[in-house]
Amino acid sequence: MDVIELVRMCVRRWWFLTPALLIVGLFAWTASASVDPEYEVTGSTLLIGPSVVRREVKLDATAEVGAGDERLFVDRFDPVNPYLSFSGSLNITAGAAAVTLLGDEFAATLGAEGYDGAYDITLQGGSPLLTVETRSDDPESSKALAIRIFEELDAVLASQQSEVAVPGYLAITTDRLTISEPIERRAARTRVLVGATGVGAAAALGLTAFVDFLLLRSRRTEPLERSVQLA
Repeated sequence: MDVIELVRMCVRRWWFLTPALLIVGLFAWTASASVDPEYEVTGSTLLIGPSVVRREVKLDATAEVGAGDERLFVDRFDPVNPYLSFSGSLNITAGAAAVTLLGDEFAATLGAEGYDGAYDITLQGGSPLLTVETRSDDPESSKALAIRIFEELDAVLASQQSEVAVPGYLAITTDRLTISEPIERRAARTRVLVGATGVGAAAALGLTAFVDFLLLRSRRTEPLERSVQLA
């Protein structure tokens, strides 16, 4: 059936197709309204290096005659701006932390603690900037989940560095930049509405075509009756 025939059929059987489409629309709206809304929270945090840099400074001390020269080395700590000293090592550390937070073990921990929903963690442009996105059918749960993930990130970084005895003044830390308020997302409802409407409309057209076929066939199979009046 080409487009022209389809249009002709729809016009010919409008009395059947119109109420069928109305029923489809009512069904699609009811189905979409039954879907729980989803709330999304987005937050970002930045991994930063230490605010000091350690250098070995050589101090020359003059010893007594005949004793020779004695060189002493001491550590000197100079302040630096950590926001001007990003390096690839921070990116690697951020990636390692993200892998831990996306693992099954942490997901099981969240479930045991009563958190629900879903979350994603991404590294922005190969930088140590981590973005966390949480989704849940409850706005407070979505935000609580995001905060919990940020707290776990700090704990993971502290644990990783303590295992190799990194001094506190040289530790990598985080700077939480933003965390949004829960935003309602209607994507799930829209998907259900569009899907139900498409399937229902296709079914209505198919049923209309079937009814049209039955009616046309019944007309073709009607017996030919003709009366002849003789003069």
